[in-house]
Amino acid sequence: MKKSLLFLLSLLACTALFAQEAEEVSATPDAGAFDWHFSVGVAYRKFDKPKFKVVTNVNADLEDTMLVLGGELTPITNSGMAAAAVAEGYDISRPGVGELTFANVTGGAGSATSKGSYSKSENLGGTIGGSLNLWTDGGLDLAFVANLSFFEMDSASRSLRGGSAPSADAFRQMVGWNRSGEFVRNERGPSTPAGTISSSSLSSTGKAKFDMQLWVVDAGLSLGYNFDCGLRLYVAGGPTLSLADMDTSSSGHSKDEKEFNWGLYVAGGVDFWFTEFVGIAAEVRYDDGFGTVGTRYVKQSLDTLGGSVKLLVRF
Repeated sequence: MKKSLLFLLSLLACTALFAQEAEEVSATPDAGAFDWHFSVGVAYRKFDKPKFKVVTNVNADLEDTMLVLGGELTPITNSGMAAAAVAEGYDISRPGVGELTFANVTGGAGSATSKGSYSKSENLGGTIGGSLNLWTDGGLDLAFVANLSFFEMDSASRSLRGGSAPSADAFRQMVGWNRSGEFVRNERGPSTPAGTISSSSLSSTGKAKFDMQLWVVDAGLSLGYNFDCGLRLYVAGGPTLSLADMDTSSSGHSKDEKEFNWGLYVAGGVDFWFTEFVGIAAEVRYDDGFGTVGTRYVKQSLDTLGGSVKLLVRF
């Protein structure tokens, strides 16, 4: 993709040098003699950030069995058990045995949302197009225009954290401690069921990736005014049809989708013809997509502000 963009930029630069050395510079050419022109160039679109919905799992560093401290689930640590023992009223300044509450975590799936991002290079794409003159009256003209643009993007959302409320079966179990404040669970000893507990503070994590190849076809009308120096100012607009080929994944789950999206575009720009056959164009445009594209893990808006620089060739 980057090599293609570099080739197009080099082609535009070479065309400009060629035009400066051309012996015959045209004024406004006879539109009737040259009804068609072809364009190729580089397009830029400022895409909105993709919105991720990530399927998450309980953090891998949390144990299946957890300590209940202050009504919340927490990893089993020596300091945690000391705090729980003090909360139960035990004197841990001397060796002893007491009963604390633990819980077996039986569920922990959840979801988290976030926005991804795109690099500047991913907002660049290639574009080709053509124009057919339909009507001319003095300096005014009306033309049919069509373009095909291509963009390739990928984004990721990493280390997302979302609230999770796993269900856990609580139980009471004996623990012992020594003079040094070291605790040992009597894992094989008797335990007493203590109901079910959930914790909103238990966090979950997840990662999601989104790759998209986007093809945009547009067709419309261009109304322009031609100056004697070879300059043409114009406005254009019409319908668009986008094809999004998307690959997404979220915490080991994957989903691929192809989706069409209709829309509209409006544009304004300038053409400058160095000769009767070769010119250059610069354009600013806004695209309004009818809705979003995406999968169950991500949504992407196709509303964009952008522009393009093109090489023009008449034939």
